[in-house]
Parts: sequence; structure tokens; C-alpha cells
Amino acid sequence: LVPKFRDSIQFDWDVIKFPQSKTSKALADASGWAISKSAKNKREAINFVKYLSSEEVIKKFTETGLIIPARKDIAYSNYFIEPKNKPANSIAYLETIKNSKATPVNSNYARITDEVTKETVKINSTEIYF
Repeated sequence: LVPKFRDSIQFDWDVIKFPQSKTSKALADASGWAISKSAKNKREAINFVKYLSSEEVIKKFTETGLIIPARKDIAYSNYFIEPKNKPANSIAYLETIKNSKATPVNSNYARITDEVTKETVKINSTEIYF
């Protein structure tokens, strides 16, 4: 949501490390690229994945706020932890990942996340006055 927040939030905002205890862990998701076993152009696919994983491209993705870089050389560089744009405290993402576990996924995962998203959108679209 960082790109959306950068465009729409009209107040000063940032992120913090996810709360934790000795027994709890934050849930973390990841995404990436894969090549199908039945791909017809495997060499080209491999080259494309290498390109998408390159320092140049990961920096561009990181700059948009869309990702937490999987490349440690970028994640732990000033490029990510001292960004030009919000959130200023991006290191909080990396600290949270250290105490996280993979989000459990089952056959109902897509339906459940769709329902949660619908309800979250309702909450986000409600105006709050202080």
C-alpha cells in the first residue's frame, strides 16, 4: 500500500516495527518469479528472471515503494533504509522480517483474503474526524 499512501495520505506518516513477544511472530508474504517446467523458451525465461532480479530493476521496484527488496545488498543499503520518499523508517520492515513466519495458505486463502480486503476497503473509505 505504500505507493497508494504516498499518493493519497495528506498527513505526516511512517511505519514502525510490528509488535512482537517471545512467543508470537508476524506473518510475512513474499513474491517472486518462477519458470514453468513446461516453458518452451527456458533460456529466455531464465534471462528474463535474471534481469528482473538485477540490481538495476530491484532498485526501480524499491523506489516505487511496492516492495521490500529481497536482495540484501539493496535492502540493507541506504537506498532502502534511507529512502527519498516515505516511509522514512523502512528499516522497520527488515526488523519485522527477522521475527516473522510465512503466511499460512490453504485452499480457501484467496476467498478469505478477498473478504478481508472488501472489509478493509470499507474501513479505509470511512472518513474519521478528530
